Amino acid sequence: IMMSLRTAFGLDIQTWNQKYQRDFEKEYQRVLKKYAKQLKIRNGRCVCTPSGLEILNTILVEFLEDSLYYSFAFVLGTGNIRPFAW
Repeated sequence: IMMSLRTAFGLDIQTWNQKYQRDFEKEYQRVLKKYAKQLKIRNGRCVCTPSGLEILNTILVEFLEDSLYYSFAFVLGTGNIRPFAW
């Protein structure tokens, strides 16, 4: 995610879904919704707008937080996965 969003091409969602066997838009819906003005889904890719590039480090931290949470919940097998505030 970090490297792809820094490029003009953005992140290929289908490739990410296949590689990680997860649904990118579902797993990161909180981040995508929060930064809807800075992150756009276009032609199957998640791309940053110019204003998104200005705060990309902040956005990436939120992707990381959600990734850690979902991984932790999956490992514990809680079956009750929902984002929470750190």
